[in-house]
Amino acid sequence: GPALVRLQGSGHVDLYYSMSEKCRLLDREEAWSPGGSILLSTSLDAITWSKPRVVASQGAGVPQVTANPPVLWRDPKVEGRSTWLLPIWRELPRKSACMFESNSSDSAAVLHSLRWAECRDDDAEESCKCSHMHGEAACGHKWAVGGTLKHHRTWLIESSIVTFSDGLLLQLFRTTVGKVYRSLSHDGGVHWTAPEATSLPNPNSKVHALVLSNGLLAVCYNAHTHRDIKDGVRSFLSVAISVDRGQTWDIVAELETAQKPEGTDYRPMFHYPTMYQRGCTLFIVYTVSFNVAGTIPVFSAQNPTPSHLQTGIRIAKIDMRLYDANNPTV
Repeated sequence: GPALVRLQGSGHVDLYYSMSEKCRLLDREEAWSPGGSILLSTSLDAITWSKPRVVASQGAGVPQVTANPPVLWRDPKVEGRSTWLLPIWRELPRKSACMFESNSSDSAAVLHSLRWAECRDDDAEESCKCSHMHGEAACGHKWAVGGTLKHHRTWLIESSIVTFSDGLLLQLFRTTVGKVYRSLSHDGGVHWTAPEATSLPNPNSKVHALVLSNGLLAVCYNAHTHRDIKDGVRSFLSVAISVDRGQTWDIVAELETAQKPEGTDYRPMFHYPTMYQRGCTLFIVYTVSFNVAGTIPVFSAQNPTPSHLQTGIRIAKIDMRLYDANNPTV
């Protein structure tokens, strides 16, 4: 993380993140902070935040991590019944003195907000009214871990969950085998189908999926083949659209196509995307960094950073009206 979501009703922003408590390696030369417990804080102005509370404790298990925002699943069979679903995973830290009782490393899971699932819009119970007005963090609702998934060929991490109008849930995973993997749930995220490969390439990098207002499914991903994984290549960043809920994909935008500058050891990286739709505009926010072979140079006012090595956050936008006319609603 962190992972952010804005509540439509109240305007509050919920912030989910993982915090290392037991497994941090504080050695000056080899410092390492893995995941840990999942925490939640809320804010109305994105400046002042509530005191964080633990929604999923690491306990004696492998550290937990989160990367993509939660989704609100609405039960199509029970009017007013809904629950938040937050994708997480467990990952063994590369540098840690911790011992773990659990062997569930490299496994994906989903956090369910239990109290929210019992609330209806017309429910008079105070805790339910609290959740609708102020978000989860202010109300002390309980969460449970469910939907654990593993695969014998690859880890399944940094997953992105989307929900369709009929209640179907789709989860897309980062993997080490060159393809984005997918899993489906027909019962609100309690049970998931066995993960399987999609046609989308994946060089072991985060993806983000989003159901658009017209029902189409969008995904932002690094469009690299399996052979690029070993080099950590993330210089191509694309957006694709699916009209059949992730069965097939059409690339609608190539946001980044940079190559390594001639005669340098620097490779640009455009990664960790998150999408947000406002009206007919799709915004894509992502990180700009670079890989460097050998010694990393020191830049200063006298030796400024060249343009191809400048890092930070970049925002792109797509006018989705260009695609509505030719694509049916899912």
